[in-house]
Amino acid sequence: MFDPVNPKQSLPNMEEGILQYWKEEDTFKRSLNQRKGSTESKKDDSTKFSFYDGPPFATGLPHYGHLLAGTIKDVIPRYQTMRGHYVERRFGWDCHGLPIENLIEQENDITNKQQIEENGVCWFNDLCRGAVQRYTGDWRNVVERMGRWVDMDWDYRTMDPEYMESMWWAFKELQKKGLIYEGHKPMHICPRCVTPLSNFEVTQGYSDRTDMSVIFTFPVVGEKDLFFLAWTTTPWSLAGNLWLLVGPDISYVKVLEKEEGKTYILAKNLVEKIFKDREYEVLEDITAKDLEGMRYEPLFPYFEDTTYESTDGKQDTNTYGDTCFKVLVDDRDEVSDEDGTGIVHITNSHGEDGFLITQKLGIPVLHHLNVDGSFKSECTDFVGMNAKPEGKDPMSTDKAVIKKLKETGRHFDSYTFNHSYPHCWRCDTPLLNYATSSWFVKVTDLKEKMLKENAKTQWMPATLRDGRYGKWLEGARDWAISRNRYWGTPLPIWRNEQGDMDGIGSRDDLMKQCKIRFTKLTVLRHGESEGNLVPIYQGQEPSTDLTKAGRGQAKDAAEFLEGQKIDRVYCSPLKRTRQTAEIVAKKHGAELIVDERLREVGFGDYEGKAVDFSDLSFIKARRAHKMENKKPESIYHFEGMETWDEVAARIESFLSEIMPKHRSEHIVVVTHADPVQNIRAFFSKEDPIKLSHQPYPNYASPYTFFWDHKRSAQMDLHMDNVDDISWPGSQDETSTEVTLVRHGETDVNKENKAQGAEIDASLNEKGKQQALEAAKVLAKQKFDLIISSDLKRAFETAEIISKELDIPIDGKWPELRERRLGDWSGKDVEETLTKYPNDIEGI
Repeated sequence: MFDPVNPKQSLPNMEEGILQYWKEEDTFKRSLNQRKGSTESKKDDSTKFSFYDGPPFATGLPHYGHLLAGTIKDVIPRYQTMRGHYVERRFGWDCHGLPIENLIEQENDITNKQQIEENGVCWFNDLCRGAVQRYTGDWRNVVERMGRWVDMDWDYRTMDPEYMESMWWAFKELQKKGLIYEGHKPMHICPRCVTPLSNFEVTQGYSDRTDMSVIFTFPVVGEKDLFFLAWTTTPWSLAGNLWLLVGPDISYVKVLEKEEGKTYILAKNLVEKIFKDREYEVLEDITAKDLEGMRYEPLFPYFEDTTYESTDGKQDTNTYGDTCFKVLVDDRDEVSDEDGTGIVHITNSHGEDGFLITQKLGIPVLHHLNVDGSFKSECTDFVGMNAKPEGKDPMSTDKAVIKKLKETGRHFDSYTFNHSYPHCWRCDTPLLNYATSSWFVKVTDLKEKMLKENAKTQWMPATLRDGRYGKWLEGARDWAISRNRYWGTPLPIWRNEQGDMDGIGSRDDLMKQCKIRFTKLTVLRHGESEGNLVPIYQGQEPSTDLTKAGRGQAKDAAEFLEGQKIDRVYCSPLKRTRQTAEIVAKKHGAELIVDERLREVGFGDYEGKAVDFSDLSFIKARRAHKMENKKPESIYHFEGMETWDEVAARIESFLSEIMPKHRSEHIVVVTHADPVQNIRAFFSKEDPIKLSHQPYPNYASPYTFFWDHKRSAQMDLHMDNVDDISWPGSQDETSTEVTLVRHGETDVNKENKAQGAEIDASLNEKGKQQALEAAKVLAKQKFDLIISSDLKRAFETAEIISKELDIPIDGKWPELRERRLGDWSGKDVEETLTKYPNDIEGI
């Protein structure tokens, strides 16, 4: 029997009660684990359903659009879960780009890019990084209040190194397939943000505005009182005029305007419209062919004498006055006898038609505007003005241009008109069509394949397939992916002054080019042990052996790391970690070192005791305890056990000591679940409590990090960090290639004592053997000579290499000596590091 229903219910209170129940029971994550368990028994992915959450920007509060999309994102994964699929649902955050940059600019009174660069890109990016997740708490409240099931603890962020690296990988793969190129094309740019936008971004910002249209005159060279009558809706572009364009299929006429006695050339169909309030007479019909090549006097003489070198390979030097300011015939859509005058003014920097014409003629792009929309200094009448100004009068620049046309007698008519115009989707600044450099993805090469795949795709609603989306695909153009901004994933391209270029596809690739700066560290939990099956608290030696499955997991980890050179393996002293580490070390031929600081959590009086995971009331009570005390320890942590902070202290001690010893190397650390989480926190600086709510580390599942010794932090791929990374380019006749070799071992090295320039020890037998091994490696390269320090250990190493490779020694150079260590010389390194950890960092 059910309890009677109280008709006086508060629905909000009922909802909050359900949410609290879900939280106490951890219902969502338990439902995931239940499905995951059923899928792991199957060898294929038939029971998995892939769901990728398109991330919102974390720069504001959620609105209706987010609520609607969030509901859809909840319903479908729930349905698929009910059908037996495992549906991993991770919330995401779009952290990069103009949304956060514009927010920071507003909060810090930044009005242009120059201010950012004066203060430093690092300063600006730090502000972005600090503010990017300001509203995550509000988002969590709304998402949970909606009843949506999604993991907001195990979220992903587009600013995380792993995510940014995946974008580099994608770029590199496209580059390998020949689908990436650098081009110079007219694109819509935001003059305020000073960056090009993608076609999609442009479509997001169309809005109605009022602009000026002007009809103006061009005197025909060598003819008295004969003028071309041209038209534009962008008066600000007239300072860059280079040609007039007429259509091959348009009929033109000469028209005498009787009051002024001037004759104008324009499209026949537009005469009545343009001269409706004037007395006129049509004198004769002419064709576009008749007009082709006729020269005219430019509106403004700013660039008439400017010289340029031809881009068609002829290496000619000309002036724009010599080759431009004449009539061209072209059947482009821009030329019409339905609007304007049938004659269009053309620049080669603010529109695709003019740009394509200039490419055909071999004439370089001529900009009369800077990329921020301001007029260049050559445009003396308009210096200080902006093509699309903000403020009370957005047409002020167009009015200034029209005023100048009236002063010079070149104005015929002007009027305002309303139209839909693209604006920046973030700052609402009117965009400019501007020829600039960008990197592109060759979408046009993939268009036919995408259309075929789209035809096989099931869409909801079905009309989208051949409608809006299908039409977009049919008209798809190459994708401009460059953004001239700061807070984002930089394109992974390095090049030198000679034009040599390297594309980087991963953090490994970057480390190879700048070895001494980085250390790569892969950490993994041990494989499954017999004690895990019980399960029991096992934090002391000898603990228990790996199970058969655990050994298989360790082998899988070793194979996963295949091809990644491992220099050393460190592990906890407990049996299950040592056995896992031995499998990995043996597979890769790496030295294995046991370190006490990597051991399991100290369990105190609970050592050896069992945990009953089947007791749901116990689990619920422990979960409630964790929610109440808000500490990072797991729900299975009891008083008297080693705390998170205590484990973190020894892990930090281990990493701070070990990583400086392994610059340019890859080390593997095999430890336990809690130390794995501590290592993740050390690198990522993530909130330990948030980490404790993320999935527990799986058996023998690797996590890889890269440590930047220059920054004393995890490798960061943002612009302010990668821009100072460089490496030698290809050789030319001025290049000198230098290979550095450290001396072999001496007895002082063997005793682990600091050996400065004050100690002049000879090589021991191991050191001599090391020199021979170095000679074998160097034999693969060609060298002209050897130079050496004058200390015995270095010169003896050089002599061995010289003899083996038959290369002369140029001499002993005191400048190459080891540094003088003063009072530190000859002292035990470990003892000194312990006693003076901050005074001799890196010794």
